[in-house]
Amino acid sequence: MYATRDASSTWQRDYSELMKKYEFVAGKAWPCIFYCEKEDIRLLVHGDDFFCLADDEGHAYVDEALKERYEYRCDGRIGPNHDKRMVVLNRLICYEPETGKVTYEADPRHVEALVRELNLETAKAVRTPAEKKKQGDRPDIAEATKSLARLVYEYHPQRFQKDLTVYCDSGHAGCLITRRLVQLG
Repeated sequence: MYATRDASSTWQRDYSELMKKYEFVAGKAWPCIFYCEKEDIRLLVHGDDFFCLADDEGHAYVDEALKERYEYRCDGRIGPNHDKRMVVLNRLICYEPETGKVTYEADPRHVEALVRELNLETAKAVRTPAEKKKQGDRPDIAEATKSLARLVYEYHPQRFQKDLTVYCDSGHAGCLITRRLVQLG
């Protein structure tokens, strides 16, 4: 897989053709994720590693597909009848019996690279995206913009009147709670 410049694209094309033959459909956003509706199997390909989310019959189906073209080994299984957790590629994968969910530990290097790329090293955390700014750049405008923009994605003209009444003064939003002018003394 690592011998030539186009080796990774050749590898992706090869396993994608095999998955298509076995009725797997590649994801639109990420073509390394596959789904087989017939067997209800989800499959993630990371380099030359395959992660399969399925029952025992689904695993047998994936085994049959991979044996057709590749030599491989299964490093382990997690689930109700198997282990509850295992480490693969230095990542912890856990099965939660209460919910039936499988969690895959994220690579912390990806987060660090993203924060660096977006120049967010000095950013301050907030509890929720709608948290009101208490200082900084015009919290009055931030709140008004949030309020006005919350339904823009689904605009229905019949909901609104033809006339719009606007009240404004230059000291707008002195109070963060009422959004009214606050005058002292």
